[in-house]
Amino acid sequence: MPMVGVVSTPVERESVLARVPSAFARHDHSAVLGEMCPDVEVVVPGNTAFAGTYRGPIEVYAWLLAMRQAFAPAAESTLFSHEGNDVVMRQLAFVRGRAWVNCFRFTFDGLLIKRIAWEPDDMRAFDALITRVIDVLDEPTLSGSEPRRRGPEGEHAVGA
Repeated sequence: MPMVGVVSTPVERESVLARVPSAFARHDHSAVLGEMCPDVEVVVPGNTAFAGTYRGPIEVYAWLLAMRQAFAPAAESTLFSHEGNDVVMRQLAFVRGRAWVNCFRFTFDGLLIKRIAWEPDDMRAFDALITRVIDVLDEPTLSGSEPRRRGPEGEHAVGA
């Protein structure tokens, strides 16, 4: 089982990032969440209903479900760069037939994912793209809970 606080190498971190989508594709929720710290968080920038901070395994898993509905990874390779405990991943994806490069920063605590931050190259294009796909997304839920986000007006359900 992966451990917090253990020093990890770039190869080990990339291996974690390969195991997560594989487990997700098998609908193995415990394996996906087992690669993350209990207090994992996802930060999505922008000014859309998808933007905000998702904290803890239930909210983060709900976010992953929404991601799977919105983005289809392309067959191209994923590019990784390493910056200390961070791995920056760039991946070509298709969104409603349009090619898009997703850029995520994964921060690790040992061998566990502590934080995922979406880092789009072009914020305005990102907001426009997300706005176009939100209408086709069902509200992502896991065990009946609604993912929540924190915006300038406080915490509220995604899409509210």
